[in-house]
Amino acid sequence: MTTVSWPDHLLTLEEFEQLPEDDSHRYELQEGVLQVTPKAASLHQRVVKRLTAVLDRQLPVAWEAIPDVEVVLATTWPPSVRVPDVVVADTARTDANPNRLYAQDVVLAVEVVSPDSARTDRVTKRHEYAGAGISC
Repeated sequence: MTTVSWPDHLLTLEEFEQLPEDDSHRYELQEGVLQVTPKAASLHQRVVKRLTAVLDRQLPVAWEAIPDVEVVLATTWPPSVRVPDVVVADTARTDANPNRLYAQDVVLAVEVVSPDSARTDRVTKRHEYAGAGISC
């Protein structure tokens, strides 16, 4: 078993990109600070799945609802990367980089609010998304 060395400084976007892949947690970057949270519970994931399906049925062909994709909110120092539960983006933009989008690619960011993340979801992330230019 190996131990990962946790950063003792604000990360750059390049350092964040070089973190080892780990599907057991959600990694986000809030103004250079690495945020690590457990993966969502089963009920949360089912809500995201159903919401994504409903949105996809309503969207024009050129748009797509995507769950759990990295969205770069700020590339300037200190950088921010969030992983909204669902985003709506132009399909042409998502095809260019299916693993990461930029705020200008996203028209809607959705957070399924959980009791343990309500303040972050309703206040912090809402403010960050609006500040990055995500209109809804």
